[in-house]
Amino acid sequence: MKNLIIYLVIPSILLFSCQQQGTRKQENSNKESQIDRSIPGNFAIGKNSFDSKIGNILFNNGYPDDATSELLYNEMDFQRAVQVYLWSLPLVSMRAAHEGNRQAGASDQSPAIWENLLFPNTLVFTGNNSTLYTINTIYLDKNDPLIIEIPGENVLGMINNAWQQPLEDLGIPGPDKGKGGKYLILPPDYKGEVPTNYFAIQSDTYLVYYLLRAFESGQKGVDKLKQVRVYRLSQKDSPPEMKPFKANENDINLTYPVEKGYFEMLSRAIFGENARIVDKNMSGIMAELGLHYDKPFKPNERMKEIFNNAEKVGNAMASNISFNSRNPKKKVWNDRQYSYVFLDNTPSFENDKLQLLDSRINFAHQAFSTGKSMTLELVGAGSKYFAAYQDEQGNWLDGSNSYTLHIEEGIPARNFWAVTVYDAGTRSMIATEQNRPELGSKFNLNLNSDKSIDIIFGPTRPNDPKVNWIQTIPNKGFFIYFRLYGPEQAWYDGSWKLNDIEKIK
Repeated sequence: MKNLIIYLVIPSILLFSCQQQGTRKQENSNKESQIDRSIPGNFAIGKNSFDSKIGNILFNNGYPDDATSELLYNEMDFQRAVQVYLWSLPLVSMRAAHEGNRQAGASDQSPAIWENLLFPNTLVFTGNNSTLYTINTIYLDKNDPLIIEIPGENVLGMINNAWQQPLEDLGIPGPDKGKGGKYLILPPDYKGEVPTNYFAIQSDTYLVYYLLRAFESGQKGVDKLKQVRVYRLSQKDSPPEMKPFKANENDINLTYPVEKGYFEMLSRAIFGENARIVDKNMSGIMAELGLHYDKPFKPNERMKEIFNNAEKVGNAMASNISFNSRNPKKKVWNDRQYSYVFLDNTPSFENDKLQLLDSRINFAHQAFSTGKSMTLELVGAGSKYFAAYQDEQGNWLDGSNSYTLHIEEGIPARNFWAVTVYDAGTRSMIATEQNRPELGSKFNLNLNSDKSIDIIFGPTRPNDPKVNWIQTIPNKGFFIYFRLYGPEQAWYDGSWKLNDIEKIK
């Protein structure tokens, strides 16, 4: 009997529940049917117009009039062009380095070597003149991988793809562990044999870049960099002769045009390049603007004007993002003005879920080339960079003023440290009559009695000739990078801090 009651009750409950749900659905349906759909946003009814930031928008029975259609297309193309500008900064910057280097005399077997250090006659985003450099950009062959052979001991560097993302570190933080070796760079979609006696690296772009710096100075360091060899896998049994050239003897510009010419350079950067899946959406937007991987760039007069305006706005936005970041993780120390160069602690500007667009813009606007070791916690190895754009009061650094930076003893750098001054406009080393944009542990500095160091930044030489001074340019903004090569534990545990830059009154 009890079982019979249960069997009868359960179906009744289910039936009642279904009836209630049906009633609620009917009520919701009735409410939906009562919604007034003849709202202003419904352009399909009569004449509709409204004022917007870009002008008056007019639709008749759902269709735009000619003036509105032209207005909307112009604004859409402009907005797309600005976003393409911001998105493509690292790619265009790499292409600029390629073109500038090649115009100066570089080729696959003729890399640039700055034998007398890097000075302001070379325009390159936040370079420094503490170490000897060799760099080159090379286009990979689809069927013939590239070999880069580097020496061991006292060298450090990286290999980047065309987007300035690190493919591999070289030297102590790299797989060769400072012993040197042969790196084999595979082109996109390579299907050939991969020999095992190389450090094999898969590239997702055809343009690649390598940089190697020597920590030894003078001819010893130059000779070390001259040991770099570059050749194709097919040439491994008889590599061609290397013929590096002295880059110091040339005024080289490795920076992209911030305004006129930017989109033309972008068209050259993507033509024939690998169209990566990760860039597919933006590549579609580029195509709507006439920028293709397999077609020449031929903008009409309307688009030329739009591109010119987009270059100006894009550059202004990039500068704002770079110098006035709103990233909550930008500060190195909460009670100091210093900012990280890698805002999200990743040199690839992405994580498992996102491409970190503003982090990428921040870096590409002010710096060039990345390495894994720049963000890894490698005590005594690799390097760390951070920047100051403001003084301790939060005011922008102005070359008309004089400032002091007081550095306490115990800078946590196993190899060396340096502070470099950059022009806020060119983001390259500041070019002054003094021609000395940098000071650091490789320089003969004047120490205080407690072994601390004071560095003065200003337009005129202090009265004391022994003062550590870097000249600035009146009415021109500047910023500094502080670099630690071989950062020690005190950097990582936060027990060492750098004082803010103070304005001298």
